[in-house]
Amino acid sequence: MKTARLIRRLLPLWLMLAAFAGPAAETAPTTSLLITNGKPQLSWSPILGADLYEIYSTPELGVLPFSSDYSGSITGLTFTRFNMGGENRFFRVSATAMSSNNLLAGIALNRLAYGPTPDDLEQLLDRHPVTGLTNTGSTNFLRWTNEAGQEFAGAAAYIAQQLEPWRITETVTNTHTNIAFIASKFLARTQVPTMVITNGTNTFYTTSTNAQLTDLRAWFIQHAVGSKRQLLEVLLQFFDNHFTTQTTKSFDYLSTPFGIRNDNTVRGAHAYNWEFWEIDGWRQALLNPTCTFYDLLKIHIESPAQIIYLDTINSRGDGSNVPNENYALELLELFTMGVDNGYEQTDITELAKVWTGWKVGYVHPTNAFNPLTPVSGSMIQSGYTNCIPGARNTASSNLFAVSTFVYYSAHHRTGDKLLWTNTVTDSTGAAGTTKKIPARFGTDWASDEFKAGYDYSLAIPGTTGTNSIQEGYTVIQRLNDLPFTAENICIKLCRLLVSEDFPSPTTRSNLAEYSYYDYTNPSRTAEAELVRQCLRAWESTAPKGQIWKVVEVIVNSDLFRTQAAASQKIKTPLEFTVSAIRALRSSTNGTGGLGSFSASTDGYAVPAPLVRMGGMDLFNSSTAQGWPEEGASWLSVAGVIERIRWVQSLCINAGQNGKSESGNSVTDVRGLIYTKLPLASRTNAADVADYLVNIIHPTEGRANLDYYKKLVINFLNDGAADSAPLDRTKKFSELAADTLANSSYDGRVRGAAALLLSFQRFQEQ
Repeated sequence: MKTARLIRRLLPLWLMLAAFAGPAAETAPTTSLLITNGKPQLSWSPILGADLYEIYSTPELGVLPFSSDYSGSITGLTFTRFNMGGENRFFRVSATAMSSNNLLAGIALNRLAYGPTPDDLEQLLDRHPVTGLTNTGSTNFLRWTNEAGQEFAGAAAYIAQQLEPWRITETVTNTHTNIAFIASKFLARTQVPTMVITNGTNTFYTTSTNAQLTDLRAWFIQHAVGSKRQLLEVLLQFFDNHFTTQTTKSFDYLSTPFGIRNDNTVRGAHAYNWEFWEIDGWRQALLNPTCTFYDLLKIHIESPAQIIYLDTINSRGDGSNVPNENYALELLELFTMGVDNGYEQTDITELAKVWTGWKVGYVHPTNAFNPLTPVSGSMIQSGYTNCIPGARNTASSNLFAVSTFVYYSAHHRTGDKLLWTNTVTDSTGAAGTTKKIPARFGTDWASDEFKAGYDYSLAIPGTTGTNSIQEGYTVIQRLNDLPFTAENICIKLCRLLVSEDFPSPTTRSNLAEYSYYDYTNPSRTAEAELVRQCLRAWESTAPKGQIWKVVEVIVNSDLFRTQAAASQKIKTPLEFTVSAIRALRSSTNGTGGLGSFSASTDGYAVPAPLVRMGGMDLFNSSTAQGWPEEGASWLSVAGVIERIRWVQSLCINAGQNGKSESGNSVTDVRGLIYTKLPLASRTNAADVADYLVNIIHPTEGRANLDYYKKLVINFLNDGAADSAPLDRTKKFSELAADTLANSSYDGRVRGAAALLLSFQRFQEQ
C-alpha cells in the first residue's frame, strides 16, 4: 500500500463526498432530476441514519396514490429508471431510519467514549454486526442495573454504566505493561514516594524515578484507548483542557529559582509530576458519585502547574507590592463564570489580593499535600526539613524532596476583600452598590443564589497568618454556588456531549445571548431549555454542583438521544487518533490481555502526529483558553492530509516503509477479520467491505454508506499495488487468505481499513 497512491485516491473522494458534510434534517431530502437518453435519474442528499431508501411514484399526483417503483435501480443516492416508456410520473424518495437503539449506540460511543470498538458494537447494536441476527435476546447484548435498581439494555445500558464509573471494573492496566510501569514513575497524590536513598545515617526520599512528559502522554493515551471507564477518560480530557496549564512554562521556571537549570531530568521529574497530580486528582475526585465542581476547582487552585502558569507564584501583596491579576482574570473569565458573565474589572483587582502568598516550594514528601507546612531549613542531605525558592542550598543532587504548593502567609495581602460590587470607592475596599443576579434567571429556583435579584457580593474579612489561606477556599465555594459558573460549565459540557450550538452566556442585556438564555421565556430554544435543566441539577443537589448529575441530564435529553446530536461535531486530533485505534481494536482471544488486541499502542508515538494535525501539543497548550472547542479550528488542508497520512501508517504492517509515522501503534486487520467473519466470508469482498464499513462508520445508516462499500469492494479487488507480482491481476476472492504478514491479502485489507478511516465521515462524531 503506497502513500502517494492512497492519497491520490482519497483527495478526489473528499471533494466528491462534500454533500455528506454535516447531518441532514429528518425531513424529506433535497432532490434533483436529470433525464439522460430518456432515462430519468433522481438524486437526493443523504438523510442521517437512513438504513434504507425506497422509491415511490404515481402517474397522477393527488389522484392516484404513490406505489413502490421497482422499474429502476438505486445506486448510492441516485435512482435510475430503466426507461419512461413515454409516460410522465411523479417520484417520491422514502427513507427508513436506523433503529433508535443503534442511533443511540453510535452517539454514545462517539461522545461518551473515544469511539466504538468492534466488541462494543457487538454488545450494543440490536442486530449483530456480523451475523445480522437479532441481538437483543442474546447474552452478548449489554445489560446494566444502576444503583437505583433500574435495568437497561443495549445502548441505554452503556450510558447507564458509563454514568457510574465507580462500579465499572477497570482492566486497563492488563492491556499494556507500560501503563502500571509509567504510573510507578510518578508520585501519586495519595502516596509518599517508595524509593529511598540511605547514606548510612540518614534516609532521603526522591520525588519520582525521572518520569518525563513522553511518559505522561503515553500513560494518558493508553487510558483513552483501553479504559473501560470511557466517559471518565473523556471528562478527564475535558477538565484538563478547561483548567489548562503548560508544562513548558513549569519546566522553564524550574531553571532559576530552584537552581537546577543544568539538570533537565530533575526539572522534568518535578514539572511533569505536577501534571500527573492534576490528572490523578481529578480522576479520584470523579470516581466519587457526588463529585462537585468545587472538588475539581480545588485541585486546580492547588496545582503547582497552575500557580506557575498564570503567575500566581510571582504575586505578592505585602508592603508596596501590587498583586498580579493574571490568575484572577482567568479564574473568572475562563475557569468559572465565563466572559462578561457577572463580574467586572474591580472584581479582578479584588480577587487578585486573595491569591497572594500561593507559592511552590520543596518540602519533605510526608508534607507533600500540606501547604501550611513550615518553610525553613536547607536542601543538603544532612538534617534538611523544607525549602522555598531563595532558601535552597547547593546542587540539584541534594533535592531529595517534593516540589508542591506551599502557602507563604508573609506575602499575602491582608485586609478586607469585597467581591462582586459595582464600584470600589477607596483603598480600604469600601464598596458601592452590590451586584444582583440578572432578571433572565427568573425566580423559579430552589436556591436563593440562582434567583433574580439575589445579592451575590462577597465580603471577606481580613485575616492574618496561616488562617488567610482560607480566603481562597471561600472564594471558590462561592464561585461553585453561583449560577454564572454553573451556566458556563453546563454549556461547555453540552458542547462536549451534544453540539456546538450553545452560545456563550452574558449578563449584558443588550446582547442577543442574554435573551437566548432568558430562562423566563416560555419560547426558549431546546438548547436553552437543556441548559436550564442542567442548572436545576446543579443547584438542587447537596452539595451544589455535582458533575455526574449534570452529565446525566445531558445524556438523558432528546438533544443527545436523537439525530440532533449525531455527527454534529468534528474530532480533535486526539479524538481522531484514539478513535482510529479503537475502531480496529478487538481482543482476538477474548482475554483482554497484552498482545491479544487487533489494534494497540504504547502511546509514545501518538503525540507528535497530534501536533502536525493542528498543533495539539498535549499538556502544553500555549493559551489559557486550551484547545479549541469548534471543529472548524481543526480542519485545514494540511491537517486533513496529516490525518490521512497517520491512519495509513497505522494500518501499515510493522517493519514496512511508512510505518514510522505511527510508531508502536499497530493493527492486525487480517486478524480482526479472521476472528469476526466465518471462513466463507473472509475472501468475499462484499462481506469484508460490509463488515469494515459497519464497524468504522456505525453512526451512519447503511443506505448512506453504499458509496463507501462499493469503493472498498473495488479497492479489495484491485491488486495493482500488491507486492507479489503474480497476485496483481487476481480478484480478492482468488487470494490465499493465509496468516502471513505482508501477503497480498494482508495488504489489501489493511488498505481497505485505511481508506475507510480516511473518509470524511470518520472525522465526525
